[in-house]
Amino acid sequence: MSFTSFMHPRSLPLLLLLAATPAAAQLPPDCSITGPSIACGSAELCGPSGDYNYRWFGPDGSQIGDGRCLGISASGRYQLIVVDRATGASSERCGKVVEVSPAVECSIEGPERICAGSSAVLCAPEGDVSWSWSGPGDFHAETRCIEVSQAGTYSLLMIANGSGCGSACSRELAVESCETNHAPDCSHAAPSVARLWSGGADFQRVEVLGVTDPDGDPVAIEITGVTHDEPGKKTSCPSARRVEGGVELLAERDGGGNGRVYEIRFTARDGQGGACEGSVRVCVPHDHGQEECGDNGQLANALEVCDASKARINAVRKSAGRATLEYSLDQDATVMVGLYDLTGRRVATIESSARSAGSHSVSWDIAPLPRGMYFVRLRSEIGNASRAVPKLD
Repeated sequence: MSFTSFMHPRSLPLLLLLAATPAAAQLPPDCSITGPSIACGSAELCGPSGDYNYRWFGPDGSQIGDGRCLGISASGRYQLIVVDRATGASSERCGKVVEVSPAVECSIEGPERICAGSSAVLCAPEGDVSWSWSGPGDFHAETRCIEVSQAGTYSLLMIANGSGCGSACSRELAVESCETNHAPDCSHAAPSVARLWSGGADFQRVEVLGVTDPDGDPVAIEITGVTHDEPGKKTSCPSARRVEGGVELLAERDGGGNGRVYEIRFTARDGQGGACEGSVRVCVPHDHGQEECGDNGQLANALEVCDASKARINAVRKSAGRATLEYSLDQDATVMVGLYDLTGRRVATIESSARSAGSHSVSWDIAPLPRGMYFVRLRSEIGNASRAVPKLD
């Protein structure tokens, strides 16, 4: 028995359709970009949805994204290629030109609450923009700043004059019944230390006490200046320095004078807009037999730093448990040299004497000192200098 194969004529269209189907699947996907042509600040462009990969290109031609949507903030022509994930077929590039203008940032400066009977000034940012205000009681204005006294919500619309970009914001203003604030009272101010004795600690802390506030508000003291009455005398400088909550004064005076008088000037503020100004005086007596000081006029700025170039430390040398300081002076001066640890405590006085202009040296024993870092400080009326002295053994 034999068999003969043949094709029925009616099967030919079906075979042709099946043969054509793979070719139809290779058609590239459509490429299209949706999104605004004009935007303010930023915009989002999106490609067609589907099982696709995306390749975005920026105005300079470089690839800048691979998601369906792309956020942009600069003007230019943006292009897209869409790739079918199933077949790998790629679309032709499609593009969209977008003009992005700078965004307008709306903000309002001014108080959030005022006292009844007073007014508030609310201001918008400056720029090439138009302002439109609205508020309670049919309030309307087109100026950058407004002065208002009624409680409520004040809304602002800002529109750029060139691009038409705009933004809106608002500020709630509360009107309260307020008590009148009274300024602090500086009339009873006094120093925490009235006398400093020469020969004690280098700098001693002094605070301003006795300032009160009639309303019971906390008072903050700001030191605005410190002077003394020995200008041109043999003195270290600076002889005062500001610290948190007060000032530190150098306990020294001219040995041939009538004691030094420091004047500490300050401003006291209550945080509610009230303030007072005042000053207190601190005496560095000549000696214990003369405890009062005579004020010869506040002519020297105690906070002023000396010209350090007139007194210089040239070297600190160590050998066999001793250290030698070499320094030079541009003119005659009384020199005080001390050794200090890292906490600022003076551990030794190395020299305290009058020296002529020129080069000098002084040695001291460092063997008993604990291991650590120290500083040698030179003070004089013509300048100050310091140098680290490590003790390693």
